[in-house]
Amino acid sequence: MGAGDLFDDAAMAVGYAYDRPPVHPHLMTRLAGTDAWGGQVEVAVDVGCGAGASTAALISLARRVTGLDPYVSMIRAARAAVRGATFVVAGAEALPCASGSVDLLAAAGALNYVDLDAFARDADRVLGPDGMIVVSDYGFGRPEGDGFSDDWPERFVRRCPRPASTRIDAASFAGTPFRVVVDERFAVSIPLAPAAYLAYVMADTAVAQAVAGGTPPDEIRAWCAAALLDGFRAELPVTFECALVVLTR
Repeated sequence: MGAGDLFDDAAMAVGYAYDRPPVHPHLMTRLAGTDAWGGQVEVAVDVGCGAGASTAALISLARRVTGLDPYVSMIRAARAAVRGATFVVAGAEALPCASGSVDLLAAAGALNYVDLDAFARDADRVLGPDGMIVVSDYGFGRPEGDGFSDDWPERFVRRCPRPASTRIDAASFAGTPFRVVVDERFAVSIPLAPAAYLAYVMADTAVAQAVAGGTPPDEIRAWCAAALLDGFRAELPVTFECALVVLTR
């Protein structure tokens, strides 16, 4: 099974729709506070939208919002979870958009498994003269609290290695028609209860890969619960390291 195929799973889609923490609104608030942002646009397209959480964060930024994902399971979950946007099964390399029709192309942790050169070529086709690409992502959430083990994320990845993927950052777009106008790193803190954090962990692609490899999900859940128990007994702030890159022509 390829890494991208892990997303073509109904259970994972439900986890993405309802168990991922609300980091995307913080990313889009950060975008709106940059000099690159000129106000609400007409058309925004969310590439690799998953179950729609990143698409929902765009609704206040554009009059018309469409989420695209190559996996039917994700699109079904997005249509059930999000109102105010249209969702279409489509990949990043062949965008189902008319030439020059898009003002904002967003990709939230979604370009790691695509042909980036093909995406950039089609992005150049569909974006209008003043169009922009907004690439955002956030790392694995780290609970902050007295007595909580600082190496928890590292222990989790040792227990459930993540699928290989291509790192996407500002330098990835060298040689494309686009230039970087924003490249920011910042942290977002969101309070989560232990049960909510465990549900988020179980929706991680590392867990999906382990389950696809034959590890029972209950076994992973039990290991995570035991590893978290000593330091995570009440609501704690969880820190997500975030990245935001904005590109224009």
